Amino acid sequence: MDLKDVKLYRITHIDNIPHVLRYGITHKNSPNASPNFVAIVNK
Repeated sequence: MDLKDVKLYRITHIDNIPHVLRYGITHKNSPNASPNFVAIVNK
């Protein structure tokens, strides 16, 4: 498989979109992590 043919997708809550557009996808320990991150969970 050629890596240029691999597609990755990220599902996130709509409330996280402005932060992702500004900072990209960040790790929870990143200095740019969102303090208002909304998780998508199956409760």
